[in-house]
Amino acid sequence: TQVPGDYRVDAISPGGRLKGVGRFTVLETDFADDFEQATGQAKAEAKAAVQAVQGIAADVDAQIARLPDNPARDALKAKWAELKPKLERSVRDLGDIDALVTPLKAAVGGDREAAPALQPATRALNDWTTRSRAERERILRQLSASRREGATCENLERVIEGFKWAMALSNLLDGARGAMVSAAK
Repeated sequence: TQVPGDYRVDAISPGGRLKGVGRFTVLETDFADDFEQATGQAKAEAKAAVQAVQGIAADVDAQIARLPDNPARDALKAKWAELKPKLERSVRDLGDIDALVTPLKAAVGGDREAAPALQPATRALNDWTTRSRAERERILRQLSASRREGATCENLERVIEGFKWAMALSNLLDGARGAMVSAAK
């Protein structure tokens, strides 16, 4: 139940021979506070994800500049020119978690009876934050390991790998918007 209070449960087996009594207390939950906390954590994760994407983008830019002048480099530059605006859009959208949550907060306002409606959004934010953190950390670990393996003559490989990880992070960033839209519906 979501109604605060002390509860008693009496249970009797179908045959009537066994009986039991249980008690529990439901504490008042402030759904608005939970939502604010989930929003704060999502903002912190969004900021970390944005920084990761920006770091990867800067590295890809630097690696492309170091590639020798040849058709493979030109193809990578063209691919990067297509991908980079999508990354920038994802970064811009995610950087504004408030734009995602403000309509929900406004719909509930200060109405305590309407506050439980924030619970699906709170759960969606918490789920996204947990998934995003784990995936971001995994991507950065793998990218770091790749860089340590030495890429002086393998800059092309490193750029391609940077593309791959940048796209993975971009998809992760887009997931926050999807989660909030689902929760709002």
